[in-house]
Amino acid sequence: MNKQKILAIIIVLIALVTGASFIYKDWKKAQENKAPSKALFSAKFGDAFKPKIIVYSDFLCNKCHDYNNNVIKNLKKDYVDTHKARLEIRPLTIIDENSIPLTELAMCANEQNKFLPAWDYISDQINRDNDKSLKYNANHFFDDYKIKDVSNKIGTKYDQLNNCYKERKYDDKVRDNDQIAYDHNINSVPILFMSKLEQPIRGAVNYGFIKSSLDRVIK
Repeated sequence: MNKQKILAIIIVLIALVTGASFIYKDWKKAQENKAPSKALFSAKFGDAFKPKIIVYSDFLCNKCHDYNNNVIKNLKKDYVDTHKARLEIRPLTIIDENSIPLTELAMCANEQNKFLPAWDYISDQINRDNDKSLKYNANHFFDDYKIKDVSNKIGTKYDQLNNCYKERKYDDKVRDNDQIAYDHNINSVPILFMSKLEQPIRGAVNYGFIKSSLDRVIK
């Protein structure tokens, strides 16, 4: 084989490798703009056949309490209750390990279709104005509030809620669930995904912006 043929083959191989590299980078970027196809646990609301809005949140995120009140509740009112979309909330524990038991309790409440009341109640208490940090209140939540009292507040059956929590039913899944998020470049919250949006909406963005973005793709 002469030098010209060898050179031509080398040029073709370089072009193929370069092209493949660009294709991979584009593919990887596209994957980072999509939510993971599944979560090990989540709370789902609305028709399974409607467009899906996915929100990631964490009890120890300092913006997530307001995000819950100003965004998540409005998403449910404007899209789930009107049968336009399905809402899926995927709790994470990436801020601090003190959010792990709170997330487990919320998911136990979810088994009785009381995720949102549980999420609201827990979030309200750890964000209460008592001159303590969010982390401190989360760490002492079960000292300040007994599960029986929480159950009464959110409207669950106490025995079922207590047994679920005491069994640590979700304990093995929490870190694996976080890892799935990390693997998809989800390392901060809140973040909202919707398949028809070109990019996720990251951070505590005001609801007006989110609604205008969703209204362009959800009919």
